[in-house]
Amino acid sequence: MITQTKATIYLSDKRGCTQQDWFRSYHTFNSGVYFEESRKPFGNLREFNDDTLKGGCTVSKYSEEHSCVLLMPVVGTLNYSAETATGAIEPGQVAVISLPKQTRLDITNPYQEELINFLQIRLSVPDTDGPSGIVEFDLDAQHGNRIPFLPAFASIGKYKGRGEDVLFVKDAADSGVFVFVLEGAFEVQNRLLHPRDGLALWQVSEVEYEALSNDAIILLLQVKL
Repeated sequence: MITQTKATIYLSDKRGCTQQDWFRSYHTFNSGVYFEESRKPFGNLREFNDDTLKGGCTVSKYSEEHSCVLLMPVVGTLNYSAETATGAIEPGQVAVISLPKQTRLDITNPYQEELINFLQIRLSVPDTDGPSGIVEFDLDAQHGNRIPFLPAFASIGKYKGRGEDVLFVKDAADSGVFVFVLEGAFEVQNRLLHPRDGLALWQVSEVEYEALSNDAIILLLQVKL
């Protein structure tokens, strides 16, 4: 596999954390009150949060700039509400939300007792005219294949052990790729990643990866630098 690639690894156990008795958020990059010099945004990828929300509770996020927010449930259903969109999603779906500057996004756990876990990803965009809506995918039905849920921008795949794939990067000179492992282990550009580890890559025209465990799940985002 390719070895000479510029990259930064974000280990799961080194992420920042904001925690209250009803909400916990692990931050790959700076978010809210959490700030570390080494955790600045990666291109237009401003936040990548791994959130857990208690039953019956709502967490609110305010956008200080025009943003595209991706909400991806991992465990349980979530409800969301913003000026531009309202809905409910469950695992196997992603909500793509265009969030204008100075507006709020509310995320609610509809269960009374159960915790939910979801990814909350925010990218800065020049305006809010981009795609929005709910995208569905079936990882089991398309096992072994990467599934785009925003073409040329974001994809997810589930693989058996030793399953391989390649992501070809569009406009590589001005783009980077952020990789996040949801389940299992992967070797990505000759770097070992475990569950909830992240990897930022730049100056790369293709990203090679191999699953090292069965039912391993990987998320890839192409970002603007």
